Amino acid sequence: MTKMHDRNGFLQTFKKRSLALRNIEEVHMLIEHVTHRAHLDEQMQRLVRAASREIWTENYHNYLRSAKWRRKRDAVMKRDLAVCRYCGRPATEVHHLTYDRIYDEELEDLAAVCDICHTLLTEYGG
Repeated sequence: MTKMHDRNGFLQTFKKRSLALRNIEEVHMLIEHVTHRAHLDEQMQRLVRAASREIWTENYHNYLRSAKWRRKRDAVMKRDLAVCRYCGRPATEVHHLTYDRIYDEELEDLAAVCDICHTLLTEYGG
Protein backbone atom coordinates (compact mmCIF):
# COMPACT_ATOMS: atom_id res chain seq x y z
CA MET A 1 0.00 0.00 0.00
CA THR A 2 1.42 3.38 -0.99
CA LYS A 3 1.87 6.25 1.39
CA MET A 4 -0.64 8.35 -0.62
CA HIS A 5 -3.26 5.58 -0.44
CA ASP A 6 -2.71 5.43 3.34
CA ARG A 7 -3.23 9.21 3.51
CA ASN A 8 -6.41 9.06 1.44
CA GLY A 9 -7.81 6.28 3.60
CA PHE A 10 -6.92 8.18 6.74
CA LEU A 11 -8.60 11.36 5.47
CA GLN A 12 -11.76 9.45 4.50
CA THR A 13 -11.94 7.93 7.98
CA PHE A 14 -11.29 11.34 9.55
CA LYS A 15 -14.08 12.94 7.47
CA LYS A 16 -16.58 10.23 8.42
CA ARG A 17 -15.73 10.63 12.10
CA SER A 18 -15.92 14.42 11.88
CA LEU A 19 -19.38 14.56 10.33
CA ALA A 20 -20.98 13.95 13.73
CA LEU A 21 -19.21 16.91 15.32
CA ARG A 22 -21.42 19.85 16.18
CA ASN A 23 -19.02 22.75 16.43
CA ILE A 24 -15.57 23.93 15.50
CA GLU A 25 -14.21 23.35 19.02
CA GLU A 26 -15.02 19.64 18.76
CA VAL A 27 -13.32 19.54 15.36
CA HIS A 28 -10.22 21.23 16.82
CA MET A 29 -10.14 18.73 19.69
CA LEU A 30 -10.33 15.85 17.21
CA ILE A 31 -7.52 17.37 15.13
CA GLU A 32 -5.28 17.71 18.18
CA HIS A 33 -6.08 14.17 19.27
CA VAL A 34 -5.48 12.70 15.83
CA THR A 35 -2.31 14.63 15.01
CA HIS A 36 -0.76 14.07 18.43
CA ARG A 37 -1.71 10.41 18.68
CA ALA A 38 -0.77 9.48 15.14
CA HIS A 39 2.46 11.51 15.13
CA LEU A 40 1.52 12.81 11.72
CA ASP A 41 4.03 14.62 9.57
CA GLU A 42 3.49 18.30 8.86
CA GLN A 43 1.95 17.74 5.41
CA MET A 44 -0.59 15.30 6.81
CA GLN A 45 -1.44 17.68 9.65
CA ARG A 46 -2.21 20.38 7.05
CA LEU A 47 -4.44 17.95 5.16
CA VAL A 48 -6.32 17.04 8.35
CA ARG A 49 -6.87 20.72 9.19
CA ALA A 50 -8.12 21.46 5.67
CA ALA A 51 -10.49 18.49 5.78
CA SER A 52 -11.85 19.61 9.15
CA ARG A 53 -12.54 23.14 7.87
CA GLU A 54 -14.33 21.68 4.86
CA ILE A 55 -16.49 19.46 7.09
CA TRP A 56 -17.33 22.28 9.49
CA THR A 57 -18.26 24.59 6.62
CA GLU A 58 -20.50 21.94 5.06
CA ASN A 59 -22.27 21.32 8.38
CA TYR A 60 -22.69 25.07 8.94
CA HIS A 61 -24.20 25.66 5.49
CA ASN A 62 -26.59 22.75 6.03
CA TYR A 63 -27.64 24.36 9.30
CA LEU A 64 -28.27 27.69 7.55
CA ARG A 65 -30.73 25.88 5.26
CA SER A 66 -32.61 24.31 8.18
CA ALA A 67 -36.03 25.17 9.61
CA LYS A 68 -34.38 25.71 13.01
CA TRP A 69 -32.17 28.48 11.56
CA ARG A 70 -35.09 30.04 9.64
CA ARG A 71 -37.06 30.34 12.90
CA LYS A 72 -34.13 32.05 14.64
CA ARG A 73 -33.47 34.29 11.64
CA ASP A 74 -37.12 35.34 11.52
CA ALA A 75 -37.15 36.04 15.27
CA VAL A 76 -34.03 38.23 14.98
CA MET A 77 -35.44 40.15 12.01
CA LYS A 78 -38.66 40.74 13.96
CA ARG A 79 -36.79 41.81 17.11
CA ASP A 80 -34.57 44.21 15.14
CA LEU A 81 -37.48 45.44 12.98
CA ALA A 82 -35.53 44.24 9.91
CA VAL A 83 -33.16 47.20 10.31
CA CYS A 84 -29.37 46.84 10.18
CA ARG A 85 -27.91 47.16 13.66
CA TYR A 86 -24.88 49.01 12.31
CA CYS A 87 -26.09 51.47 9.66
CA GLY A 88 -29.89 51.60 9.82
CA ARG A 89 -30.49 50.36 6.27
CA PRO A 90 -32.99 47.54 5.67
CA ALA A 91 -31.57 44.27 7.01
CA THR A 92 -31.16 41.38 4.59
CA GLU A 93 -29.02 39.01 6.68
CA VAL A 94 -28.60 37.76 10.22
CA HIS A 95 -25.03 37.86 11.52
CA HIS A 96 -23.50 35.69 14.24
CA LEU A 97 -21.92 37.96 16.83
CA THR A 98 -20.29 34.88 18.35
CA TYR A 99 -19.91 31.24 17.38
CA ASP A 100 -19.64 30.10 21.01
CA ARG A 101 -23.09 28.47 20.90
CA ILE A 102 -23.29 27.68 17.21
CA TYR A 103 -26.34 25.54 16.38
CA ASP A 104 -27.81 26.46 19.80
CA GLU A 105 -27.52 30.24 19.58
CA GLU A 106 -29.39 32.58 21.85
CA LEU A 107 -31.08 35.44 20.03
CA GLU A 108 -28.60 37.86 21.62
CA ASP A 109 -25.84 36.01 19.73
CA LEU A 110 -27.37 37.25 16.47
CA ALA A 111 -27.96 40.63 14.81
CA ALA A 112 -29.91 41.79 11.78
CA VAL A 113 -27.61 43.44 9.25
CA CYS A 114 -27.68 44.73 5.68
CA ASP A 115 -25.67 42.94 3.01
CA ILE A 116 -22.93 45.60 2.96
CA CYS A 117 -22.38 45.51 6.72
CA HIS A 118 -22.55 41.71 6.70
CA THR A 119 -19.79 41.54 4.08
CA LEU A 120 -17.63 43.98 6.06
CA LEU A 121 -18.21 42.08 9.31
CA THR A 122 -17.50 38.72 7.71
CA GLU A 123 -14.38 39.83 5.86
CA TYR A 124 -12.87 42.12 8.51
CA GLY A 125 -14.16 40.54 11.71
CA GLY A 126 -16.86 41.59 14.05
